[in-house]
Parts: sequence; structure tokens; C-alpha cells
Amino acid sequence: MTNTRAALFTAACLVLVGNALAECEFPYYPEYADIFSQYDEVTPSMVKKQVISEPMLGFDPGNVVCEPLVIKDVNGMPFCYMVATYRGDDLEVARRWNKLVRAINEGSPVNAEELAEDISFFKTPEITASFARQTIPTFTFEIPMVRASDKGIPFAFSHYDKAFRFAKNTLGNGEIYLNRVIAESYDYYQTFEFQAGDRNVVITINPENEETEITASDVVGLRAKDRVKGWADGIMKKGPNADKNRLYWIKLNAGIPDTEVEKEFPVIHKPVNE
Repeated sequence: MTNTRAALFTAACLVLVGNALAECEFPYYPEYADIFSQYDEVTPSMVKKQVISEPMLGFDPGNVVCEPLVIKDVNGMPFCYMVATYRGDDLEVARRWNKLVRAINEGSPVNAEELAEDISFFKTPEITASFARQTIPTFTFEIPMVRASDKGIPFAFSHYDKAFRFAKNTLGNGEIYLNRVIAESYDYYQTFEFQAGDRNVVITINPENEETEITASDVVGLRAKDRVKGWADGIMKKGPNADKNRLYWIKLNAGIPDTEVEKEFPVIHKPVNE
């Protein structure tokens, strides 16, 4: 790229940034809106563009990029994306995974027992070996770090079976639904909200101490608010880095056509800048 073209591109990016500043809202934690509203939410399309353009451990050219699973905190703020790639030969497996992810992303209650059966299918050794996973941030003040693995579906469901059994013991043997997966961490530490009739239960799995416990919603809320405060403090301390990260996402989004990731099965290719 010539110096003139580079300058024009940077100027265009800054215009886009200005538009983002004018239009972005932050409805989740109003007390931090002045900080977070300077940045945009990363979209599922941007997640796919990042994965197809920057292969890493276990992410090889030609692998299918599946639908990004968005994990939200207890107040509905997007916490992270967990995205799987599929390297197998049976695209029906990838299609089945995408269907599961879309059901969770839609936010409607999902039959908890049927979900347990689906997850059990994806945890069989052969199927597990055909997937890799990566965790990606949901706001443009962060860029993807190396939170990836060359084996398995995303971490969000790693201990779902244990949580479901606990919910069944608590709520009884009637029909149970999973209302939502509530973000606690980028990997195995997650909280699940189950419902049976007019009763619900919030269950936290913490694999560090192997505890499964019923958690009060206000406790989950306090943990979430502490995390958001930590993010806000980090943005204020590292403003230039956060702004650089925002430009990373703008360039990435502009560098790959939307049509590349609108396909049912987008695939990983070489990095954009090669």
C-alpha cells in the first residue's frame, strides 16, 4: 500500500470511529456509559472475519468457521464470544452445532434434557477431535488474545451435564428448561439458569474447587459489576491501547467482504495482510 493510500485509509478509519462514537450506546451499566460508549460491540460477522483471517493453534486453512456463541453476563451485557471451527468431513455435524448455538443465542428457553443429549454427542471423542475453539472479546477496546484450543467445542458447555443433573435434583423430574448461560469467565467457570414451571434455579459450576452450588442472582450481579468496573478501570489506564484495538477491528471489518462470512460454511483462509 502506498503512503497516500495508507493515509486515505487511516482517515477513513477515523471517520468510521467518529461515527461509532456518535451512534454507540451502552445500556447495560449506565454508570460506565461514558467510558464504554466510546467503543462498539463486536458483531458475529466481525468474529467470523477475525477467525477466517488469522489462523492459530488448530485453526487451519479450509476449516469451517461455525456460528459464534455469545455469552452474556447476568444483566445481558455481552461478555465474550466462543467460536468453534470444524475440520471434519461431515458438514451435517457443523450444521447441527450451528443450530444449537443459534438456539442459545436467541435467548428463548431450551429444553435442558435435549440440550444435554446434543452436548453429549459433541463430546464423543471422534466429534471432539473434529472441533477447535477460540474465545473472542465482545467490545472493540480489546483484541483477541491467545485463548484457543485445537480440540473440542467451546468451554461454555464443559460442565453443563453436571449442572443439569444438579438442576434435576433440585427442580424434580418434570420438564426442565435452560433459560440462559450466564458468563463468569472465559473458560470453564460458568453459571446456568434453569426453570421448571414457575420455579427456577441458578447454578454455578466452579471447576477450580469442584463445587456445584445454587447461587443467588444478586451475588452473580455483584460479580458481574466488579468485572465491568475492572474493564472500565483498564480502559482508563490504557486508553491509547484501547484506541489502537478499536482501529484493529475497523481495519479487519473493512478488509474482508461481508459475503465471505454470510455463507453457511465460511472457511479459514490466509491472513488479510499476506
